[in-house]
Amino acid sequence: MVYDRKLSSNEKAFEILNQRTNSSNIVTISRIKRLVNAEVIRQALDIIQHEHPRPNSRIAGNLDNLSFETGVSKIPLRIGEKEYAKQYQEVVLQELNQKMQSDQGLIRTVLVQVSKDDHLNYLITTTHYAISDGLSCVKLHSQIFRYCQKLALGEIIDEINIHPPLPPFTELLPARMQDFKSKLKLFIFLLKCQFESIRYKPQVLKMEKYVHFEERYCGMIQKRLNNDETTELKDFCKNNNTTVHSTICVAMLLASAKKLAVSKEMNIQLKCQSAIDLRRCIQPAINDEIISTFTSGINTFHNINKNTSFWKLARELK
Repeated sequence: MVYDRKLSSNEKAFEILNQRTNSSNIVTISRIKRLVNAEVIRQALDIIQHEHPRPNSRIAGNLDNLSFETGVSKIPLRIGEKEYAKQYQEVVLQELNQKMQSDQGLIRTVLVQVSKDDHLNYLITTTHYAISDGLSCVKLHSQIFRYCQKLALGEIIDEINIHPPLPPFTELLPARMQDFKSKLKLFIFLLKCQFESIRYKPQVLKMEKYVHFEERYCGMIQKRLNNDETTELKDFCKNNNTTVHSTICVAMLLASAKKLAVSKEMNIQLKCQSAIDLRRCIQPAINDEIISTFTSGINTFHNINKNTSFWKLARELK
């Protein structure tokens, strides 16, 4: 079974971003409200690295010839000691703005232990975009905790389900989606999107301050809804025949329009980009446990004015 292969064009683009910037990877955070043994986390990571080909890979070669190479050293696990719970955000910011050493590995982890509360820890993973998407990262944490639970209970894990390496996403598409007719439809679709962008000329928020490239960094804004608020939001969306995703998008569009408006008339053109899970486009469907990149994005264009209906726009976005 061949695990090594050249990077696809999308994977190569993510690696170029990684090399040129310090904040082009996915950082995932889990709050653990119980005692955690760092050695158990270490063992779980070793199992996952053996189970999945890409967490056991690095990127080798120059920009003209980049390839995945398997068989790297252990996934790094750093222990971060913090006195108070909120200080975990300092570690998150550090991870967000630290370049991935892709020639050594494509995942790194930090276990933040809070000295003021022995039963509170944070697991932070940073993953290269070329091998993961949002769903993969959430599932990665789920797998880590599942193995941790088994190891903590003293179970012997002697059988590991080794996942096969996958080719680039485009090679997994059905033959009917790779013929000339399908490629022509794709070209027309992309051309239409380009015309829509020219037609709407979507506005963007102004930069408050320009700084040198090396001084730029990525931050984190964290918001949390409690169970009651989440349930209420889901019910509101269901009653209005839309989704939570569309509703949140509309809230951000209206907030951006108000920020851009120069008069009460508010006639603002905006673009909204939403991520799409492509796993279901493949037959058989790709298992959610597979750590890889299977997302794309779709752009929608909207004219926002003082008469725009919140729920009508949410239904259009859906």
